[in-house]
Amino acid sequence: MVVAIGDDTTDEDMFAVLQERTDMETYCIKVGREKSHARYFIKDQANVNRFLENFLTSVGQKYEASVT
Repeated sequence: MVVAIGDDTTDEDMFAVLQERTDMETYCIKVGREKSHARYFIKDQANVNRFLENFLTSVGQKYEASVT
């Protein structure tokens, strides 16, 4: 799985390439609402931090459940 998060035009090439991948799960997230190749959007950096905290907590809980 690849999670790509970016906030400017230099990230667009990465988003475009990742969206084409069919051999893995890809999640492209644009910070802001400008036109983008990303499929998902997050309003601002503060929301990115909250997203990552929640994401890592969720992944950690799933990992712990699979180990026990």
